[in-house]
Amino acid sequence: MALNDFLSLLLRVTVRIVLLAIGLVFALSLLCAAAVLAVVWWVRLMWAKLTGRPVQAWVFKVDPRAGWNRFYRAGDPFARGARGPGQANGEAAHTPTGGDDGGRLSASGDWRDKRAKDVTDVDPK
Repeated sequence: MALNDFLSLLLRVTVRIVLLAIGLVFALSLLCAAAVLAVVWWVRLMWAKLTGRPVQAWVFKVDPRAGWNRFYRAGDPFARGARGPGQANGEAAHTPTGGDDGGRLSASGDWRDKRAKDVTDVDPK
């Protein structure tokens, strides 16, 4: 039984030492990353003072509405400014429907203005 206890103790100590080493490596890597960031920040500050310019803040500009607008407008094929494949910037979406307007969207971009003009017995609600 003494050998079994010795091996169990040796295994526990080895696992603890390995975990402690992993933790120390992780903590030191975080410390090094923070030190590099601090040095870069200090160099920017000194360069700004040397050139007489104000220090620009490091910001990541995010518009929270951008993602919503992208997917909200993706579902509306007749949205104003929606372009199909191969259309250049500024061209209106154009599909011939047989109407007198040549199938172009109205200035308001309403889908009811897009329907065919020869259909008289059906009116969308």
